[in-house]
Amino acid sequence: MHKISNGIFTKKTQTFQDARALVSKGEFQEALDIYWQLHQQNPDDIDVCHDLGGVLLVLKQYEQALAFFKQVLEMQPDRASAMYNIAHCYKDMERYVEAEQYYCLAYEHGYTDSKNLHLFWGSVLKFLGKFQEAEYHLLEAYDLGAKVQAITRLAGVKSYSGVNDEIVTKASQIYYGLPQDSEQKMQMGFALGKMLDDCGHYEEAFSCFKTANNIAYHDKKCNHVIDQFESEVQQLIQVFEGIPVEALMSQHTPSFTPVFIVGLPRTGTTLVEQIFAGHEDVCAAGELEYCYKVRNASIDLTKHKNKAYPFHYSELTHANIEKLQRFYVYLLDQVNLNKKPFITDKMPDNFFHLGLLSMIFPKMKVIHCRRQPVDNALSMYFTDFSRTWSLYNDLGELSRQYKGYKRLMDFWQSRLDIAILDVAYEDVVADMPTQAKKMIEFCGLPWQESCLQTHKRTRAVRTASVWQARQKVYSSSVGRWKNYEPWIGELIEGVEGL
Repeated sequence: MHKISNGIFTKKTQTFQDARALVSKGEFQEALDIYWQLHQQNPDDIDVCHDLGGVLLVLKQYEQALAFFKQVLEMQPDRASAMYNIAHCYKDMERYVEAEQYYCLAYEHGYTDSKNLHLFWGSVLKFLGKFQEAEYHLLEAYDLGAKVQAITRLAGVKSYSGVNDEIVTKASQIYYGLPQDSEQKMQMGFALGKMLDDCGHYEEAFSCFKTANNIAYHDKKCNHVIDQFESEVQQLIQVFEGIPVEALMSQHTPSFTPVFIVGLPRTGTTLVEQIFAGHEDVCAAGELEYCYKVRNASIDLTKHKNKAYPFHYSELTHANIEKLQRFYVYLLDQVNLNKKPFITDKMPDNFFHLGLLSMIFPKMKVIHCRRQPVDNALSMYFTDFSRTWSLYNDLGELSRQYKGYKRLMDFWQSRLDIAILDVAYEDVVADMPTQAKKMIEFCGLPWQESCLQTHKRTRAVRTASVWQARQKVYSSSVGRWKNYEPWIGELIEGVEGL
């Protein structure tokens, strides 16, 4: 939840004070109704415009919020809080270049909440690959009191070479001074664990990761989530064994070819997309949530049949599929603004939706990213995923997840008549030119040498691989699990033979 910045409210009528009271109680929609009335009465009231933008920002109505904050700047060009909130809008919209510009402007105009300014500014710079600048601003935030928030972000701005590094020392002091089982202990466990792993202190690193995951598991109430995962895999297989997929496939070919980069997290999906991002005919769209929207739309189309997901798929008609394709094309057009003939979506979880996608986009391309099972599972275990639920916080459940994922992918590859290319992470880091050419050729694209310049991309990256994506390809993460072999017997046993 955003904090509406200082300086928004001034003394006005009782109605204005009522709106302030509603905001203070978190009743933003009710406050919004009052602010709209005030704005209609006096469209040029600068404070109402500013307040209205603040509430719209909290409600994630970013375009409208931007319009009001920019109106404020037209009336008062030096109002730093408006600049700061514009930066916030752009940050949440993942328009990081504009966000950086406005954080800078807010700073230059003396924005007073400097702790959060430096914190968010540093985060944006990190996504843009400006790691030294990000480190500077995050350390400023640390010095101003945002210690845990700053350290958790600093963990990912570089590789740490020794435990005497100033930031590692700060992280260690904070971590060991925090209450056990607290959320901050969890966040710092992942951060310090990553730093210690960089430094080669594997036993202490694993202790930090284990503590962090134990807290996350209980906080997210993850018990039974793995059962739901396995049940979903079983149900998808059961349903699609009986669906006439080929007969339902769309007969319309869109103006672009979707390329879905799928697999489990931490299998190199970001690196693969960085390869495609170097091609002039490709729109690299990042991790899109459109599959979930289209899946939900498919549920709505069949709701009169009273069948729950995924059994509702058996009720889809050819007309439904054509309608879903039009909806999906509309969504993708919102990100493919330059009308590139290929567009990538690297949401790893899309492997769940390949059955539906095969009917919507029969000529799509699928890049299936794989990785050595123990390395893959351990990398997920070491990552602080920002999800309310997670399958990644227990070593035993990670092995069950890997088995379920592999079972579903094996089924899709035997059942669906679509183009799927298996790409092993280990092969990509060992010989990226060969593997990159293989992927580009698979999609029917002409080869371009720029595809190999993955570490020079200027596009924003905000996945867990944000730092690695800016580096030259390295193989140090291959066989990484061997550093932790004494403590991961349950995981090794669980994925044996896969």
